[in-house]
Amino acid sequence: MISVIVPIYNMEKYLARCLDSIVNQTYKDLEIILVDDGSTDNSRKICDEYAKKDKRIKVIHKSNQGVSAARNDGIDIAGGEYYAFVDSDDYVSSKMFERLYSNAVRYNADISVCDFVSTSGSEYSGTLSDCVVDMNSDLALKHLYIDADLGFVILCGKLFRKELFDGIRLPVGIKCAEDNYITYKLLYKAKNVVFEKSKLYMYFQRSDSETKTFDSSSAEDFKAFAEQMKFWKSENRMDLHRMCFVRCFKRLCLTLDCATNYEKSPDFYSSMKSEYEKAIDENIKDVKIGWLEKQCYLTDWFTGKQNRLPFYYIRVKDLLRNLHFKKVYGLT
Repeated sequence: MISVIVPIYNMEKYLARCLDSIVNQTYKDLEIILVDDGSTDNSRKICDEYAKKDKRIKVIHKSNQGVSAARNDGIDIAGGEYYAFVDSDDYVSSKMFERLYSNAVRYNADISVCDFVSTSGSEYSGTLSDCVVDMNSDLALKHLYIDADLGFVILCGKLFRKELFDGIRLPVGIKCAEDNYITYKLLYKAKNVVFEKSKLYMYFQRSDSETKTFDSSSAEDFKAFAEQMKFWKSENRMDLHRMCFVRCFKRLCLTLDCATNYEKSPDFYSSMKSEYEKAIDENIKDVKIGWLEKQCYLTDWFTGKQNRLPFYYIRVKDLLRNLHFKKVYGLT
């Protein structure tokens, strides 16, 4: 059985579309957990109506604590062999769970992943593919950092074997980019990951979404990267520490290069840049890091001194760095 966890807060406009796409799955052995996070619109009523029509649906009504707390509450009562997450403004292909589960069983995978489509429409616009890639944890993490593949970052569009969440929960109080705090741990804990290139998850883009707030998402991304680097250092995985650092650097460069945001919040970006330079300084002084790696950190520090790098320069630097790491780690 798959436990599908749906956190909900004031989503009356999109909730029926989301729930219809879940209850009409070709894979029927589902436990659908709707966590109403203190909604003040008709979302609460919609949840209860769907629960009356479908016995697979369980509803939790709670006070508002944010999406992370809502997901955690769903995890705490989930009884499935695998867990899945769907955001209440998104929707999925009717075959998504069938294909994800089939791949998980066939490849004995702890995590089964599909691709997604960013959309602002209401019609399914995904595509099916016969391309399925079986990989170990290290290769999945390299996709996370080197390719910056959003499909590996977000919790949605995946099946997770339930044991992966033993001792792991989302941090409460994070308003955006909360997935960045735990997905890397789940990938690291997994022995085997399977990825199907079919676009089965519809990632709906709302103008008022938390992820649309550039300043807040940039700040949370940076905090999450800092947590990840501490984790890799504690695990003595300096290869992943370096990849994470490079991914953080790309994010910072693109953030600082956005002139309108920089001029709008100069203190915010100045603070981010200062914290980033402190992180570089710590890595240069770290005895666990070799001199070759320290030269890379110094290069990043020198490049980062340019307050607003031309966008084309960042893209070329990004491309060359990706080609280098793909060659080093055998991803070409």
